[in-house]
This record gives sequence, structure tokens and C-alpha cells, in this order.
Amino acid sequence: MAARDAANARFGRGAVTRAAAGTAKPWETKSSRTGPRTSPREWPTCPRLPEK
Repeated sequence: MAARDAANARFGRGAVTRAAAGTAKPWETKSSRTGPRTSPREWPTCPRLPEK
């Protein structure tokens, strides 16, 4: 444990993990692909187009 803690301190968190933890992380979020947060509560503040 001390060696793993030392390696993680030197190379960054998660650099050394247990083999049982696996390597694939399919659950990572793609926050760069999300749009602005809009909910019905915020609709009154959205700009509106003039009616014809």
C-alpha cells in the first residue's frame, strides 16, 4: 500500500490501481457534449421572438 500511495503521489491519482479495478471506464461523462441547462423553471427568462 505504501508503494502504491507513493507512486500515485508521484504520477497522479489513479496512476496505480488494483488489477481487479479494470481499465475500461465506460461511465465517464461527456460534459463537453452537453448543451446549456434549460428547464421549464427557466423558460420565462428565455428570449422570445416577436409574434406576427
